[in-house]
Amino acid sequence: RIERPDIDALDPALRFSDATHAQAGNSGLEASIVDAYEARFSYQERGQTYSLTVFDRVSHDIVSPLVSDVGGVTVFTQTNAGDSEQIGAEAIMRGTFGPHWRYTTSANALNNSFDVLRGGSVSRDSAFEYSGSASLEYHDVNQNDVGADNLQFEVRVQGPRHMLQQETDASYYASLSWRRRLSDRLFGFVQVADVFATREFRQTSRGDDFMIGTDHGAIRS
Repeated sequence: RIERPDIDALDPALRFSDATHAQAGNSGLEASIVDAYEARFSYQERGQTYSLTVFDRVSHDIVSPLVSDVGGVTVFTQTNAGDSEQIGAEAIMRGTFGPHWRYTTSANALNNSFDVLRGGSVSRDSAFEYSGSASLEYHDVNQNDVGADNLQFEVRVQGPRHMLQQETDASYYASLSWRRRLSDRLFGFVQVADVFATREFRQTSRGDDFMIGTDHGAIRS
């Protein structure tokens, strides 16, 4: 699989957010190539589906954030950060409870081997990473009827992530949505994107003589 950088990521022009912080693209970015080896096992019975995927994914010239200090200005850009290898497994379960309820759960666990920039030189490191989600849905049987409801509650968990110069803390959040058919052509829809206001995490970038932490706060909508 080939993953090419976006056009904006190739624009080298500096874009200042304030007097000491700027962003820039990298015109020398190369496409990332992923060699993926996967095996999947699936089982179905009475409306229930279970699957397990084991994988070994090797990415070459991965695109990673890069932070540098240029004359007192912190510049955020991207670079090709060598190779990474992710070895792990993903499990998925989905099914129904009677005529009104559906559920889906998934879990992903892997060992990530990646290049890391320390002390001006690149070395090799590895870390355990994980993610998962679970959703529960209630729906009226005939969604074409006026007054038919569809409610969905979802929880997502994202474990720590690691890149060339950046680490991202674990985070989790829950969302809730409700849709009702008001007429043949009109629907009402309400969504709460972060039910418990827990979508908070910190990204840390480390250089030779600096460390920058960025806090991402909870989102409500």
